[in-house]
This record gives sequence, C-alpha cells and structure tokens, in this order.
Amino acid sequence: EAMVEGIKLGFPQQYKDSIIIFVIQKRESNIFDQYSLSDELYDKYNISSKRLTLSEIKKNCIQDEQGNLTIDGKLITMFYFRAAYVENDYPDEESWQGRELIELSTAIKVPDINTFLTTFKIFQYELSKPQIMMHYCHNELIINDILRFFGGIYNIRDMDEEKQKE
Repeated sequence: EAMVEGIKLGFPQQYKDSIIIFVIQKRESNIFDQYSLSDELYDKYNISSKRLTLSEIKKNCIQDEQGNLTIDGKLITMFYFRAAYVENDYPDEESWQGRELIELSTAIKVPDINTFLTTFKIFQYELSKPQIMMHYCHNELIINDILRFFGGIYNIRDMDEEKQKE
C-alpha cells in the first residue's frame, strides 16, 4: 500500500498505467517475495512490474526530455532496489549507465539515494581515515571539517582500549 500511495502522490494522473521496476542481480534467487508483491500490485491496483538488472535497464528503458523513463510504452514510476548494493552488481559500463538513468529519472527510488548511501557505513568508515582523505584532498582544514562531520566512526577492531571506554 505504501508503494502505491507514493506513486499516487508522485504521479497522480499516470499511476494506474505505470510500471514498477524491481532492480535485481543477474541470477537472483530470492524471488518469491517479489512475485507475491508483483501479483498483489497488479491484482489490487492494476500496476504492473518487471524485474531487471542495471544493464537491462540501460538497454530497455527510454528517457524523455523531462527525465521520465518508459519501458514497453509504460511510465516507470518506481524503482525498487533488490540489488545495486555491491560491486558485483556493476560488472560493466552498461550497469553504471543504468544506475545513472535511474538516479536522473523522475521515478521514485526505494530506497532513495540518501537512504541508500547511509547504509554504506563501511565506505564511510574507510573514507573517514585521514590517510585516505589526504589522497583526495590536500587541505588539512577541509579534511578536519569533513572528519568532524563523520563524528568519530570507529571499527571496534581498530579501537584501542581508551576509545572503547568512551
């Protein structure tokens, strides 16, 4: 219901003739919840869905001047990410281009890029190391501001006893 309500708010005129894309891995095996959700979306709300990889999105979706994406003549109103979380989901340039199409489109993204990025704590942890920061920025004042923003992200294994007590 939340997906449909979001689509109704974002696309009030087009939601009934729209399509939701489940972004999947090439050989995704965890499919049963997707099929039941897909069936419910169609049976209750007449909203169809498709399961596509990032490279299939690049190959099959058409973008108009307003940033709308269509597939098979239907407006894509939502991308529901079941993949695109790990490096293996981006095996080629087409996959990256598919992700770019998604992000530049008017479609609703679930999760959105802000939520998506907050799940990347390991990247945040690695990028907040001063020696890594120095690779990208040589201004110590800027680096200190950035590191303050991250607010002391530590991996327990890397912490000494003093930091663990804090």
